[in-house]
Amino acid sequence: MIHRVRLRRFKRFGDVEFVLPGHVVLAGPNNTGKTTVLQAIAAWSLALDRWKQLNDFHRHGGAYTRAPIARQAFAAVPLRAVDLLWREREYAGSVEIEIQDTTGWTVSMELIADSTEQIYVRPRPAAAPDVVRQANLSAVFVPSMSGLGTEEPLYQRPKVDQLLGQAKPGDVLRNLLVEASRSDPAWARCKFRSAACSASSCCPPMRPALTCWLSTASERTRLGWTSRAPGAGSSRCSCC
Repeated sequence: MIHRVRLRRFKRFGDVEFVLPGHVVLAGPNNTGKTTVLQAIAAWSLALDRWKQLNDFHRHGGAYTRAPIARQAFAAVPLRAVDLLWREREYAGSVEIEIQDTTGWTVSMELIADSTEQIYVRPRPAAAPDVVRQANLSAVFVPSMSGLGTEEPLYQRPKVDQLLGQAKPGDVLRNLLVEASRSDPAWARCKFRSAACSASSCCPPMRPALTCWLSTASERTRLGWTSRAPGAGSSRCSCC
């Protein structure tokens, strides 16, 4: 679990530290940085994961090897230009995102300016190789809303990751449901969570339309849905 987050030159922040005592809710006026903190955590996770793909956990000349990330592949934050990650868009040097875990490890990731379409990432040398190897935090920032689409295309995972970076959670959720439906254990967990959270039964998506259905009549009545799906007592789920 995350204990502390420190940001240097990331978006609106100059040098700021956030201590997170357990589970927290970020609340405050608009444009105060709540979303930026969540994006920073997701960016840290993406950067570390991409760097680990190099499979080189040794320092060279006192620094770790840099790993490139193209703008289109930066799924943590929607970007029309990579300089938007830098404070006041001063695109030079590096941005630093440091995370300390409750188990004790601390790793600061550098986002290093390169070109208009690419940055480099690597851990700061202060973290020992065994600490960097041990550090593991899977985090994804999912925006609360996205626009409606007139089509429901089926995408493969690399494209789904890109859609997440484009702030299209509706398309992401729909495609992840299709992916989960192809695995009996994964779909069983989806059905369990659906029943626990909303007293609904989530049936497998109907391809090619990729429509998901809720089969609880009481839930349909509560939400005011009147459209009927094949089978008794079913109603279309408007979320996907």
